[in-house]
Amino acid sequence: MYFEYVSTPVGVYKIVADERAIVSLSLTENKWESAPNDLTKECKKQLLEYFYGKRKIFEIQVEPKGTRFQKLVWEELLKIPYGETRTYKQVAHALNTEGYRAIGQACSKNPIEIVIPCHRVLSEKGLGGYSAGLNVKLFLLKLEGAQLNFVP
Repeated sequence: MYFEYVSTPVGVYKIVADERAIVSLSLTENKWESAPNDLTKECKKQLLEYFYGKRKIFEIQVEPKGTRFQKLVWEELLKIPYGETRTYKQVAHALNTEGYRAIGQACSKNPIEIVIPCHRVLSEKGLGGYSAGLNVKLFLLKLEGAQLNFVP
């Protein structure tokens, strides 16, 4: 495994990759010595471009580890355009299921934050949850210029 760290306006992210794809991208409190490869370097570059408003679409191979259902949810999240949001219920309906709480659970297990945009999924009444914290979710939504129909 290869890994690299990147400082962003919301904290330090750890990027983890194997030989083929990014397998993890998450906030971390610890920053250790990096052992990068071309994929982690490219992900770091694209992540910084995102935070500086120069990138709206990530063009990096991802391979998240999860259950079949979680992977279906994460694939659906990749379809949500930059600056747009969906509700958990809308994602559930797109997958022909009524289990919108299961959608929330799958979002909470997303191992590749930001690139797989679970921050774009909201509850019908507000932000919902976010594994990195609601302040990070709100920051990302504002960065993307998402229209929020509630007062955060």
